[in-house]
Amino acid sequence: MWEAVDLWASLYQKKATDGERLLEQLGLTDKRNAWFMTLSGGQKQRLFIALALINDPEVVFLDELTTGLDPQSRRAIWDLVRGIRQRGKTVFLTTHLMEEAERLCDRVAIIEHGRIIDIDKPDKLVDRHCPERTVVLATANPLAEELFRSILGVETVTRTDSRFTIRGISARFFPILKTFF
Repeated sequence: MWEAVDLWASLYQKKATDGERLLEQLGLTDKRNAWFMTLSGGQKQRLFIALALINDPEVVFLDELTTGLDPQSRRAIWDLVRGIRQRGKTVFLTTHLMEEAERLCDRVAIIEHGRIIDIDKPDKLVDRHCPERTVVLATANPLAEELFRSILGVETVTRTDSRFTIRGISARFFPILKTFF
């Protein structure tokens, strides 16, 4: 792995970032001498991030960064992206995962057949394009079902033991649900 980092660094006249330090920051020091094919999916993604950051660019393009990763690796990659942003870099992220866009992006563009069809803050896009929500939660409160049904915007409440599935328009009921729990 270190050979790839060294090779990539050699492509730039001015190396703004030390490769060894980058591997350490990305939690790859113990895999420094590993072959690429022996790395896990998350480790490969972190290596790709190291290669993208070796010259300390002002703009970083990341394409489908967490596709196929387990939830733990996905969260680790998200933390890395947040770190890039905190250093004042601009990140262009391509993703099909709205949760990822909501957690990492200031603005999201929806692209269909190569054309931007909408662009806004993630929460605004979700409200506009996906107004109906489903929330599943568990509570032992004997009054829960009655309370949920009384909330403006709730369309259906389904109960299985102490688990409730609540469907409705998020702009109306979701903020109210947050106050209960």
